Amino acid sequence: MAEILENNASGLAVITRPAGVRRDSYSFQTIYDYTLKYKPEVIAELHYANGRGKISGMMALLGMEGDYASDQVKHAEMNRLHNRVDDASFTDVAGTATFTCATPHNAQVNMQVLISDGVKQGIGYVSAITSPTVFVAKNTELGVFGFTGSLVDITIDFSNSWNKGTGTFEQGNTWNPEFYENQSQIIKWRYDEAESDMANDIWFETPDGPRWTNTEIERTLTLFDNMIELTQFFGREVKPGSPAALAGAPIAMKGVVQIIEERGNVINGYLSTVSDLQDMALQMVEQGIDDDDYCILGDMEQMNKFNDLCAAVSPAAVNQYGSFPNGENMAIALDFSSIKVSGKTFYFKPWKVLNDVTILSGKRFDATGIGFIAFPMGTKKVKDETGQVSNSPYIKVLYRRQGDVNRKRKLEIFGHGGTPQIEDKMTLSCLCESTVQVIGANGLFVGGKTATTYGFDL
Repeated sequence: MAEILENNASGLAVITRPAGVRRDSYSFQTIYDYTLKYKPEVIAELHYANGRGKISGMMALLGMEGDYASDQVKHAEMNRLHNRVDDASFTDVAGTATFTCATPHNAQVNMQVLISDGVKQGIGYVSAITSPTVFVAKNTELGVFGFTGSLVDITIDFSNSWNKGTGTFEQGNTWNPEFYENQSQIIKWRYDEAESDMANDIWFETPDGPRWTNTEIERTLTLFDNMIELTQFFGREVKPGSPAALAGAPIAMKGVVQIIEERGNVINGYLSTVSDLQDMALQMVEQGIDDDDYCILGDMEQMNKFNDLCAAVSPAAVNQYGSFPNGENMAIALDFSSIKVSGKTFYFKPWKVLNDVTILSGKRFDATGIGFIAFPMGTKKVKDETGQVSNSPYIKVLYRRQGDVNRKRKLEIFGHGGTPQIEDKMTLSCLCESTVQVIGANGLFVGGKTATTYGFDL
């Protein structure tokens, strides 16, 4: 495998500056972009072995990328097939109980509902509907239900029972998909350098003609790409009515972590025992997640704890690489390790941005930051605004692109071979417009570094 160097790259057809070719934004290409298009076999090394501060690229490497054209992105998800209400209050008179629910129960007369108070379980026969949140059910056993406490959980779509020759329900079920949306966010950056102080350019030959790069610009774009991916994972929307919003700040996108915190599962502390993974597997089953493969991106502390818990469980012998588009060799090169617990295969991968002391780690950030995120490695059916249904990864980054408009990384170069400018310098203007989608957030997890990060347990 080729070794990527800072000012050059082994295996690249490096040339001196060819005659008649301008140094402009059209002929400029980063080493990463060159490698992605012409030498994809060295992508893993470029991302994780160069040690030059690049923390971005996880989304692209996992193959979870797409396009969008509007200021917002929306997708729809179907809710659960069965309806259950929790923490319903009740009054029981001689085995006829009135149940008051916090949400619409969708019960109908002649349904049999399954009821539990945490100690005792019983079945009620629905005899009357008082309102969308209140219904009456009669005990199918002798006497009163005998539930203790004041609250019960009820599985509504359990069963039903009818006498011979009778009709059927007055209405059928309908499932209205719930739409989720996220804002588009524009991120910009700029680089200025006196033309006489610029480092040497590097020219290399490609099947599409000569392309050039520059060490200083590479460093600038590395920082820019880092900010983009930090926003995609850890960004937070600007709340309407907040001081920032009142000052004119755009709403901005919700990052992956915020979406998981709002619609998914949160965990206090690291995954350190087999029991922790068993609890996660149970949570997945309870949430209706069918995928058996989970990716866990963690900091070094999480990886150390993963190594310790591996002593209690055998490594999984699997030949499945989830959403990775690059096969077994790439999965090995990226240093994924996996174990199988409760029928689920957990793939652990160190994510160095969580340990970067200039960004998310060290001092007070160790008390407030996250230690890992976990997500299924399969796909889920979603419906877009046009009604089209497709399979989508659970996490997807979208860049604003349509036709000849491409705002994934829009570069404009002024001076030094680009668009002329009066100042004796080269100016690079960078722009990116993107957003993220999290599909089926109830199947994703984010873990805080401490036992009190979120204030409550899984």
